[in-house]
Amino acid sequence: MFPRPLLALCLLLAPFAGVQAQAPAPQDYRVLLVGNSLTYTNNLPALLRAVGASQGTTIVTETYAAPGGTLDDRLDEGHVAAALRARKFDAIVLQEQGGHLAACMASAQEQRKAPCAASDRA
Repeated sequence: MFPRPLLALCLLLAPFAGVQAQAPAPQDYRVLLVGNSLTYTNNLPALLRAVGASQGTTIVTETYAAPGGTLDDRLDEGHVAAALRARKFDAIVLQEQGGHLAACMASAQEQRKAPCAASDRA
């Protein structure tokens, strides 16, 4: 489970929309980011790459994000599953739609209800 400060950082910062992939060097740290506008508005991929570069580590990002979407939406598109089958990632950042959908995951009873169940399956 992600430490809450890291999860909060992932929820607040973000990359640009669409898919961004770079060819990795042999010792790159690969990160897959999946989410919606909260994922790309603040350009999280560029932020991650800059932090890595400041520490002498190349971070390669691949991003699948669209405005207002859910993790279930991203999964249904098929691109995330294809990326997971085709490439190895060192870390995966999942950013679910905010509001009630994110909050419902705190309760086991709510997790069984749609749309929380769809988010959990994704």
